[in-house]
Amino acid sequence: MNMPTEIELKFSLDPKSAASVARLPLLLEHATEKPTTRILKSTYFDTPDAGLRRSGVSLRLRRTGRDWWQTLKEEDSGSGGLHARAESEHLVTSGGLDLGKIGEARLRKKLRKWQAKGEIGPRFETVIRRTTWLLSAADGGVIECALDRGQVRTYGGRRSWPLCEVELELKAGAPSALFPLARDLAGALPLAVETRSKAERGYALWLREPLSQSRKATSLLLPGNATLADAMAEIVGSGLVHLQGNWQAARGAPRYDLEHVHQMRVASRRLRTAFTVFGQIDTGLKAHPLAVELRWLAGLLGEARNWDVLLAETFPKLLATFPEERVLQALARKAGVQRQRARLAAREGLRSPRYLGLVLDLTEFVVALRARTALSVPVAPVAAALLTRRDRQLRRRAKHLTELSAIDRHTLRIAAKKLRYTAEFFGSLFSGRQLEKFLRRFSELQKALGMLNDLATTRALMLRLAPTASAEGQRALGLCIGWSAGLEEGSLTDLTRCWKSVERTSQFWPGDDSGDDTKSAATSQPVRPADP
Repeated sequence: MNMPTEIELKFSLDPKSAASVARLPLLLEHATEKPTTRILKSTYFDTPDAGLRRSGVSLRLRRTGRDWWQTLKEEDSGSGGLHARAESEHLVTSGGLDLGKIGEARLRKKLRKWQAKGEIGPRFETVIRRTTWLLSAADGGVIECALDRGQVRTYGGRRSWPLCEVELELKAGAPSALFPLARDLAGALPLAVETRSKAERGYALWLREPLSQSRKATSLLLPGNATLADAMAEIVGSGLVHLQGNWQAARGAPRYDLEHVHQMRVASRRLRTAFTVFGQIDTGLKAHPLAVELRWLAGLLGEARNWDVLLAETFPKLLATFPEERVLQALARKAGVQRQRARLAAREGLRSPRYLGLVLDLTEFVVALRARTALSVPVAPVAAALLTRRDRQLRRRAKHLTELSAIDRHTLRIAAKKLRYTAEFFGSLFSGRQLEKFLRRFSELQKALGMLNDLATTRALMLRLAPTASAEGQRALGLCIGWSAGLEEGSLTDLTRCWKSVERTSQFWPGDDSGDDTKSAATSQPVRPADP
């Protein structure tokens, strides 16, 4: 759709802190005029089966004073809180929909068809008290800061959720101007990046969808003419959505959830892999500060995840195998204490300024990516070379598979994950159904390697739980080692079978027999030095 684009950063705010926003010195210092306050009532329309939502748009009527405005928006999922949405807004005189004002002919025809059948109707609404400040940015741009307090509710008001948000919308200037102000606000207020639009929350309320539903990584569709910068922006942006889509429940609101922690850990690994992959072309990305922060996040989540798996999956099997062994039950209680400590550390980390800073830095990184000259070349030929290199690395590590130590198998598992993630990043660039088979086989390989890794992790955690001076602790450790050794034998058989399937799976990308030279594949010109 050819519509103007709205660019904004959105944050949720504890309602208890809303009154302090107007007293912030940074707003008083940068405001170009006095703040204004108004009441906004917006009604969102759709068909009974959410046809507009499936089309990727939202349609609303908003009353501001005596005026009614009709707005059609492309709904995006946000990139770490940065929302860039095509938007078409028109003044309507009747207080009702005027579909003739919609410029997109195909969508206008579809909407009129639904309207003729009486299917388009009000589904939910927001009632907001909005206070806005117009602020001058350092680059001469203009930013609107809005404090929104109110609620989203189903049409008729039977069900509702409270809203309290701070939005920074770019009115003039470069998007990069939003971030210094956002960091200043984050230093003064208990903000959290908000990836969900008001419309998304309204739909969740209307359709009775849980806001805390876990979110997995979404498929990527890269255009054939994309540059490396375009591809990395899409990959990191998608990773941010994956990360933030699970943040609310992972931090314990309304309650701690194991799957959300797992998905955040997966998202952090995918993001780290993106820096590793593109760092082979732009060497400035290899030791980028963001890669360091992502490693911190992965470690924080990994500790909580390991104790969760031990208590939710491993100990029940152990206790079922040795039901009379009270020492195992005692160790389970000790493990519960360790799990609570790890969960508390994870929750505190996810609520910390450090995590908020990471999300903002990743979002700004996406905005600035296209300025990195080393990534200005076409992605497709480089992607094929990168995949070839990953594939060869994995096959080298898989030699003498059944003789590998636990450490070597862990290294192999990481190599398999990196190849699978790289395949998911670039798979849409190459046609054919071979990609699905490739990913399915690698998923099976990862599960087999993951089972062996869980057994090794179990032994490591048990060593932390069973004191060396305790005879009972030594007995429990012996039971665990014997039990895991028996399972390991069967898991090694599964691993061998899965690896043979992977070996028989053809690559889905164009072959590269020129050696392992990703840089020569990037462009006919030499790769320029990485940008700082």
